[in-house]
Amino acid sequence: MACAHIARSVQIRDVYGGMVGSGGKFYDIGSGTGKAVFFAALVHAWDTCVGIELLSGLHEASLEMLSRWHSDEIRPKLPPHAVECPIHFLQDDITAYDWSDGDVVFANSTCFDEALMLSLATTADRMRLGSFMVTFTKRLPSFKWKVRAATALLHTRACRVSTCELHPCAVPSRACRCWSQAWRACRGGRPPCSSSKR
Repeated sequence: MACAHIARSVQIRDVYGGMVGSGGKFYDIGSGTGKAVFFAALVHAWDTCVGIELLSGLHEASLEMLSRWHSDEIRPKLPPHAVECPIHFLQDDITAYDWSDGDVVFANSTCFDEALMLSLATTADRMRLGSFMVTFTKRLPSFKWKVRAATALLHTRACRVSTCELHPCAVPSRACRCWSQAWRACRGGRPPCSSSKR
């Protein structure tokens, strides 16, 4: 799910007029294993991408992934802008490190407490005008930012590939338990795989 939000955040130029052309600096604060950093490097020609993670195990995992990224197995398959983009992973405290030079900063902030969000807002308020801060679930506690509405959809895989996944009104197989609201509404409230003749 994080990657979908990153893709939107780096393509915001289409809607909000930001990130014109290549370049800029991307940060993922609380970067974990680095997935969002790698994804950002794939979808935009950044000057640099940086992930900051406090936990040593996650930081070490991101360094292992960075080693694979630069390997002879992966590197030839990357787009040219991703090969040229410097990627850095830092083991540091996101409240102590100054990431305010970022053009796009991403924080999967769902589990961040109020004190951490306040600390992030203090650093974010030093970012240049026109920069972007993407947070999950919680907004920055600052009046210096214009908040744009966004929608995230959570999809749960409920059955194997079958006709019910291709179209909500299709009759699912008996093995499938695809009890979606869309299917029920389409079929007048009757559950899928019912014994009614169709």
